Amino acid sequence: MGIAVAIVLWMMYGDRQNPTKPASSMIPPKVERNQEIVRRYLAGKRAVDLAEEFGISVHRVNRLIRR
Repeated sequence: MGIAVAIVLWMMYGDRQNPTKPASSMIPPKVERNQEIVRRYLAGKRAVDLAEEFGISVHRVNRLIRR
């Protein structure tokens, strides 16, 4: 890692270690969402429509479907 990157990371995060859990408990589990996306895709819904509906990118939808 370059010195400039190290400085920027230190400025952003200080001496904090990598978090072991999410900063907020408000983050919804995505397992059910991802399964729902795949179910709807297999039922004939387009990836573009799913991406818009769930507020994610088409690339992300396609990655979920390929899994």
